[in-house]
Amino acid sequence: AAVCQLCVLSIDYRMAPEHLFPKAFDDSMAALRWIADHGPDSPTEASAATDVFVCGDSAGGGLALAVCVAPPRSVRAKLR
Repeated sequence: AAVCQLCVLSIDYRMAPEHLFPKAFDDSMAALRWIADHGPDSPTEASAATDVFVCGDSAGGGLALAVCVAPPRSVRAKLR
């Protein structure tokens, strides 16, 4: 990430079986909205992201796909 000058946000979503669907999806969608609104500069100062890449592996890959299939309007143009 540093070599490519990218900011990475790794989320700790709620997992089954302790948390039933759609808790993990809701956490993933909230993280997508947050990074799109706040960008890489600071968790407290809004500096909107210009490009957002979404990825995951295993269950996280399924969540990444799910949030990209129906992203919020505010995020749609930023997804790559």
